[in-house]
Amino acid sequence: MHRETGFLQIIPGTNKIALSLIDNIGLFTVEQGELMDDMKTIDLNSTNILATDAAIPTFPTLTQTRRVFKFDGDSLELIFYMATSKTPELTEHLRAKYKKVE
Repeated sequence: MHRETGFLQIIPGTNKIALSLIDNIGLFTVEQGELMDDMKTIDLNSTNILATDAAIPTFPTLTQTRRVFKFDGDSLELIFYMATSKTPELTEHLRAKYKKVE
């Protein structure tokens, strides 16, 4: 299991978004994309992936990522895709749906 932490930046005056993440298994990723015209979808694709010296050597090399966030009323869905040295095509890796609780 791994954790990610980072920063989400909105480029002022645009719908462009940058997400910078570091995780506890030695990977640093930068993903860029935009808030789509429907104002309910954020689509991000990796632009830089760096494996630090702390990366776990037995894991396949991460080559590409994509995150899609979808807002729908009181819920937020995240779909995460990844490609690795063992799975070269972007493949759905994780799907999570968060629901607002009052």
